[in-house]
Amino acid sequence: MSLIGKICVLKANSPAIHKLGDIQRDCDDLFRVEKDFGNMWEGSFVMGFGFMGVKVAKENIRELTENEWKEKFAGKGVQISNQTAWLPHKEDFAITI
Repeated sequence: MSLIGKICVLKANSPAIHKLGDIQRDCDDLFRVEKDFGNMWEGSFVMGFGFMGVKVAKENIRELTENEWKEKFAGKGVQISNQTAWLPHKEDFAITI
């Protein structure tokens, strides 16, 4: 299955290279995969400032588990500050069953 266009998990403390430098997170974070560059994925963080064009090693990306989806996202909306609420759809995520 291709992860392009899917929301995955970037493992904590994994290098995340942006034009501003390494913007890695100290906890697992949601990452939308947009392009394939051999051993790297390019994409953007789903939450936060929405950094785009971030490159991460493929081995540092994983799919969500079915339980993670159910516990954190199923039927729940996500809103940051005064931005429009986002309702996660299961088909947007890469999920291991």
